[in-house]
Amino acid sequence: MAEILNSLGINLPVLIAQSISFLVLIVLIRVVLFGPMTDIMNQRRIKIDGDLDSAGKELEKSETLRAEYEKKLADIADESRRRVAQSIADAEAAAKRVKEKAEEEMAELTKRHEAKLLADRLEVRRELKNEVLDLAVEIANKALREQMTPQIQSTVVEAMIKELDNKHLN
Repeated sequence: MAEILNSLGINLPVLIAQSISFLVLIVLIRVVLFGPMTDIMNQRRIKIDGDLDSAGKELEKSETLRAEYEKKLADIADESRRRVAQSIADAEAAAKRVKEKAEEEMAELTKRHEAKLLADRLEVRRELKNEVLDLAVEIANKALREQMTPQIQSTVVEAMIKELDNKHLN
């Protein structure tokens, strides 16, 4: 075998020394480079896992806060709608009270005007009756002056009273 290696130009002691050096280099690289690198990678993985857990917790927390915020917004909207409805109801009640008061005042005013109108009518009738009586007296005097018979005088007075009553009652 040494002859085959020599024919290929390979020196066996150098090959063994190089192989041992290569194995030592691999062990040194593994111990010096891969060991700390593996530790760094493990620490990095642990940190990333921790960050992911923390991010998950923060996400849950933000979802909870968002849900609370949306609930508060819905509560505010409900309160706003309730207040608007209450304001509308209050305004309608106030309008109803104002309308009822105006109707009461209008009814009272109408009642007073009707009473005044009735009093005025009675006054006009009384004045008219007095005028008719004065006119009847005047007619009677005139009839007496012209020597009117009592029958004619009575007929004339009754006719005038009836005529004036019919005019003023209608």
